Amino acid sequence: MLALTLFLAACQVQTDALPAPSAFDVTEQAPPTPEDLEKGGLRKQLNGEWTLELDADLTAQLAALELAFRDPIPTDEELAAQDLPARAASTATLVVRARRANPDAELLATYRSLLGQMKTQKVVFEGDSLRFGNAESSLQGTYEVLETNENGGRIRITPSEGRARDHLVVFEHTDRVSLTPDGTDRAMVLTR
Repeated sequence: MLALTLFLAACQVQTDALPAPSAFDVTEQAPPTPEDLEKGGLRKQLNGEWTLELDADLTAQLAALELAFRDPIPTDEELAAQDLPARAASTATLVVRARRANPDAELLATYRSLLGQMKTQKVVFEGDSLRFGNAESSLQGTYEVLETNENGGRIRITPSEGRARDHLVVFEHTDRVSLTPDGTDRAMVLTR
């Protein structure tokens, strides 16, 4: 259940939090051509293992957890000096206080697990199946190509548990793609 919660949270990437196109080098990797996509190529272009890119909020949460689990336990002054966003600072403070009060607390095990999962989220496309998650746990499903266009297309993802949902697929280059579920402006950004 924790992996599902993390995956759903990671899918909450705001499109306005995405880096501008100039933030990565597009000269080395061009988007697939329309011809590549038309040759059964959308499936071929998606095939393989992708890493889930964390949005700004989740990146701040990751930094906060890494700080909070540092040894020796950070002081309140060290936490304040990091100038973390409010939500991330709250997470760091909670974990540090729990470590001071009860180093064996179940809450800490949960947050340690979350930290590990945040660093290792993958999406793997193989044939017409896909898997979300990491070595500890994953969600599986299938996908089908609905249409292709000049820079991607549309796919329908059907999780093994849950309902099917269509996604807009946009390749920024061959090693960076965004999947945006219909009815939302939030994208899941994947990189190789």
